[in-house]
Amino acid sequence: MSALLLAGAMLALASPALEAEAEALRAQAGLPAVALARISCGRVETAMSGVPRLDRPDAPWPASSRFAIGSNAKAMLATAAMRMAGRGEIAMDAPLGTLWPDAAGNGAAAAITLRQLLAHRSGLPPFSSGRELDRVPALGGGGDHAGESATVATARWFLAQPMAGAPGEALLYSNAGYVVAGALLERAAGMPLGDVLAREVFAPLRLDAVMGAPRDHEPLGPHGHVEEGEGLVPYLDAAPALPPFLEAAGNVSLSPADYARFVEAQLCALEGRGNALLAPGAAAQMHRPVAEEASLGWGRVELGGQLLSFHIGGTGTFTAYAAIAPGADRAVIALTNAGGDRAGALQGWLVAQFPAGDDKVEEAP
Repeated sequence: MSALLLAGAMLALASPALEAEAEALRAQAGLPAVALARISCGRVETAMSGVPRLDRPDAPWPASSRFAIGSNAKAMLATAAMRMAGRGEIAMDAPLGTLWPDAAGNGAAAAITLRQLLAHRSGLPPFSSGRELDRVPALGGGGDHAGESATVATARWFLAQPMAGAPGEALLYSNAGYVVAGALLERAAGMPLGDVLAREVFAPLRLDAVMGAPRDHEPLGPHGHVEEGEGLVPYLDAAPALPPFLEAAGNVSLSPADYARFVEAQLCALEGRGNALLAPGAAAQMHRPVAEEASLGWGRVELGGQLLSFHIGGTGTFTAYAAIAPGADRAVIALTNAGGDRAGALQGWLVAQFPAGDDKVEEAP
């Protein structure tokens, strides 16, 4: 796909060389489509190869061409929290016993802070596996807390479950923690989480991003795929691949170019060049490790002798990779409309963008 776009300070260029890499990666792994971007502050090269849906190989790409980015959207929720905290609308280090006392109760959960939730150090259980997720009831809209959204009602339920550890004690990746964080932002802003992200992240960067799977908004757009037998097939189940109550844990879809714009804004702010999304100080605080392996909304890993912010997300039908190395003025993204082992081929490409790096980057559920 070819395009030339000048948006603000960012020059976005289609790259024939990168398109060749995307096609080679797609063909080698047997993926429906692969989208790649190489990013420096002020310049983004993008490329995409493949088809929106394997059973319709001749279908054209629509203008939107959104991909679901799964848990990579956690960085967007963390960004929204940083912006709201900067305006004094929410406190990063106040305990839940103060921010939401009737949900936090008098137990260990009352000591959890928003910063701990965003850095996966809250002590809440992961709720990443199918067995865990099957336990979560359908909530929101009625009962003792009529009018609460599914995010707020599910967060209340998560806080009532047994803790997996003490707040601040250790790193434990937790989708439940991000649902609670999303509920805190909803309550502070007085609006649904999708509107919070639209106000704090999508609008400042003029992103055409949406909540939910791409098929919910553009039936002819990129369709998610799952493994079946020796190959991949489109995900056609009526039920969403990602449970609705996990919206705050990662349910954003947007085009590769728009996701690159978000990552570029993070990179620029980390290099001291503030932008419509983040000031340098906020970016430094967001990406500063709270634990060795994690910052707010991002993981941390060393590749090629460089300390990177990274994240890998998936919905089971889409997979997204992103890495940022501000010391090298470099960031990359890799997206595919498939889940499963084949999508792991994107990791090899990402590692190769940071020479001498052969570290294994573990996927965040």
